Amino acid sequence: MRQKNCSSSFTLLQCQRCGTCCSEPVVPVTDSDIKRICAYLNKPARKLVKFVSPAEISYDPEADLWINFRYGKRAMTLRKVRDRCAFLSDKGCAIYAVRPFTCRTFPYDVVLKSPKSTTIESLGLLSIVDCKAKPSNENSLSEVVENVRRESEQDRRYHRLVEKWNRLAPVGGTLDFLNFARLE
Repeated sequence: MRQKNCSSSFTLLQCQRCGTCCSEPVVPVTDSDIKRICAYLNKPARKLVKFVSPAEISYDPEADLWINFRYGKRAMTLRKVRDRCAFLSDKGCAIYAVRPFTCRTFPYDVVLKSPKSTTIESLGLLSIVDCKAKPSNENSLSEVVENVRRESEQDRRYHRLVEKWNRLAPVGGTLDFLNFARLE
């Protein structure tokens, strides 16, 4: 992922609900993200996620999100329908209230001083898609930082779960992992 430079007078953005970020990238999710979405939609995890191979997602091959299965490594992502997020409708995001933290923090690239800190070490914008967001005075930097902190916390917890699975694996398939993660 590339980062745009930002100045000390960083401008916050207002999403224009164009759907570009819901159409182009594959969205990796954590078990916490999926638990929230399952509860909100009253649907099982297997209907909401897809496990993608390294060929289907541009991500560091050594990242902690890769789950080892008997048939190769995969990342858990939101399901897509016709090259767009399955939850994107003409009216916008159908799961906006419980959307993954990756979606909440996009397109910001925020690095905090430490995992539990709210002190910003660096702040920029990702340029993985042509985001149509407009400058806004209505959004709060503290809300962005809190979402980044919570995303980081959930990612760490999820990566520990994946690491535990990977020490056992390759023992099973995707449903085995969903059961292991207590998502099914």
